[in-house]
Amino acid sequence: MIAWLQTIDYSNILTSIAAFGAGVVVKTLLDLRLGIGMVKYFWWIRPRWIFGENPHSLGGTWEHTWGSGGSDAYSEATDRHDHATLRQLGRYFYADYISKQKRYYFFGRVFGSYAVGEWFDLKDRSGYYGTFELRIVNSDRMEGKWMGHSQQSHEIRVDSSVWKRVR
Repeated sequence: MIAWLQTIDYSNILTSIAAFGAGVVVKTLLDLRLGIGMVKYFWWIRPRWIFGENPHSLGGTWEHTWGSGGSDAYSEATDRHDHATLRQLGRYFYADYISKQKRYYFFGRVFGSYAVGEWFDLKDRSGYYGTFELRIVNSDRMEGKWMGHSQQSHEIRVDSSVWKRVR
């Protein structure tokens, strides 16, 4: 009866428990909206072995252009164009860019062939912010809509959002 206890590889059991525990911790942090920091700083981790996920690969440098939504503040095309480095951790992704001396953050999740999430000015999360939904056309292009508003206008605006991967 004790002989079978000696044949168990306890290192495999401990490794499996540790991997499962790490997966639960990472998933919990992402679900608790602490994901921006997780993705921003730990994007290089490949969690497929933890979650068993293989979403579209979005990491890299992208050219982002978006419509003004009728806003006078962003009427110039140069104010609605920038390059962003998109970082991905499993199904979650993060990007930031600068427009009119403000840094805007994108944080979202891949659902099938869609990238869905929120965008905002990190220094003023209740200032100018909103949501986005992008269709992943292929590995080099995403297109869809952004929606948002500012504290100043209180008017909800919607317009196009196009992301093209820069090679």
